[in-house]
Amino acid sequence: MSRLVSMADNHIQFSGKVGGARAVYEGHLYILTGGCMFKLNQLPLYPAGILPAGTPVYCDEETRTFDIHYAFELAEAASTKNVKIKKGFEGSRIQVGMELIPAQADLDTAASASYKVTAVDTANEAYDVVTLSAALTANAGSVLWEANSEKKIKVKPNALTDRDKVRYAETFMVDGAAAFGSDGAVLERRVPPITDAVKKYMREQNCFFRWSNHK
Repeated sequence: MSRLVSMADNHIQFSGKVGGARAVYEGHLYILTGGCMFKLNQLPLYPAGILPAGTPVYCDEETRTFDIHYAFELAEAASTKNVKIKKGFEGSRIQVGMELIPAQADLDTAASASYKVTAVDTANEAYDVVTLSAALTANAGSVLWEANSEKKIKVKPNALTDRDKVRYAETFMVDGAAAFGSDGAVLERRVPPITDAVKKYMREQNCFFRWSNHK
């Protein structure tokens, strides 16, 4: 299944096939056994946005639930409460109420400050204008992680989503599958930002991915 929806300045395409509408995997995927359920409040609401294939997630194999690791790239340098978050075909993933921190060199390191998302303007096709609770100073290309109350990364992932996922307003349940490895490359220009610290952590969780900058 593949659908293309145009809404104002947003052009969002998704696919129910492995790899997503813009294929992010080369080769065969190794899928975690059994699948998991997504928590609805963590998923972006379609058609404003989708959760693209290749998104890092934590699969709790006891509760059979996913938690999503959210990371966002700054489209421009910032020294203000209003920052521009880069977006692509997936539309707007960021949500009001999220706490953000600058990506750290280690997943167990707390940031000096966190920034709550208080508003999101989705009108621009290339970026969202996000209002934060305090002014953020950072360079273009910097990555922000969703954080917990301790100002640390909120979700430590152990897998990547195998395909695009959407949540409609009427949805009451979304299940899915995720991969812990691949015998081909992951095309990282086609997935949400994944920092070196997150890649290192995933390797320590027995995830086996090779990353490629190929378009």
